Amino acid sequence: MDQTVELTNISDTIRAISNRDIVKIAIPVDIYLQEAENLALWCIKDQMQLMNIGMSADISADLRLRAQTLRSAQTHWIEEKNTVSEIQQKWEITSKQACVLQDELLYSFRYAFRNKPKLLPLVKSGYKRKKHTVLIQDLYDLSILGMKYQDLLIPIDFDLNKLNLAKTLSEQAADRFAKLNCLRMQGNESKLFRDKAYIYLKQLVDEVCCAGKYLFRNDPNRYQGYTSEFIRRKNNNRNHKKTDSDQL
Repeated sequence: MDQTVELTNISDTIRAISNRDIVKIAIPVDIYLQEAENLALWCIKDQMQLMNIGMSADISADLRLRAQTLRSAQTHWIEEKNTVSEIQQKWEITSKQACVLQDELLYSFRYAFRNKPKLLPLVKSGYKRKKHTVLIQDLYDLSILGMKYQDLLIPIDFDLNKLNLAKTLSEQAADRFAKLNCLRMQGNESKLFRDKAYIYLKQLVDEVCCAGKYLFRNDPNRYQGYTSEFIRRKNNNRNHKKTDSDQL
């Protein structure tokens, strides 16, 4: 089968995995991937014996394909995660600038409109709100309001360039906030696919390891290849710590 078709098929299978089947990743993905690659090589020597107890003849190739898919999914998720972080930083800078400019406009407008009872409610103290979408719209509205009443702003030596700046900043903020939200949603989808790809690989790893441990329960050398080195080290460290504490 063509590799592109294989990857498409495996992606569809991974997406079909229920969210309820997702488990906490106990072993770091990069380590788990290497252990899966090691297992794919290790089991080749035992292929006939594994087939005799019901395992597929393609388990080594299947392990590699699933590992390749998880590796790709992990890389894609990390890239999107980093992109979100960059856009987040840009958004925070823009939103802070928007808040500062909003304060300046409100302060100036209240003074300029102090003798205009019909205008003052438009820039009342409760005007400033915290929601990002509202901030973006408020800044745009203030820009339009200021342009409409420039005759009241000029006598207080207000810099009219700030009105165009407010409009531009509002549009820029809206664009960056939209990108950030979009990337966050894509990032969530990428992580979900990564988590499911991990489960899909784990299902086969667990099956192969279980079969290998059964076959070589009396052969420590072959048995070890069907166990996780990461888990062994973790258990050894835990046992050492327990022994040390018992000696205190």
